[in-house]
Amino acid sequence: MTIHQSLKLRASIKKESAVSEVIGVIILLSLVVIGLGIVSSVLLFDGTPGKIPRVEVQAWKSSTTLFIVHQGGDILSSDTIEFHVNGNDEPAEVKDEADLEWTGSWKLGEVLHIEVTDPQYVQIIYVKGRGETLLKNISEIY
Repeated sequence: MTIHQSLKLRASIKKESAVSEVIGVIILLSLVVIGLGIVSSVLLFDGTPGKIPRVEVQAWKSSTTLFIVHQGGDILSSDTIEFHVNGNDEPAEVKDEADLEWTGSWKLGEVLHIEVTDPQYVQIIYVKGRGETLLKNISEIY
């Protein structure tokens, strides 16, 4: 082997050594990014809303008011329940039997009402964390 060939061989080995270091850094960074993604998804994932309440209701209407009576199931809280009338994205303003803004719980036999003309249907939505679950879609309004 000549000196010239020996120098070429050493230069080739040095080039390959530098490439393998770059590939190693890229693989290591990829593993760190994947690991951070897994950890953040586990920590930030809110999951299912846990136990989803059940409720039975009946609805009827007058000319300007929709009445909804709790006929059985779990006690519901104003903090976790929204009423959406006719597909409206904004929750309806719900009042209790004393015609005050509904706060607190909704139990068997209690009637809530919403001021609305011509309600076609109402959706009762359970909201917990970032999750929403449709509890009832009431389309039979008497």
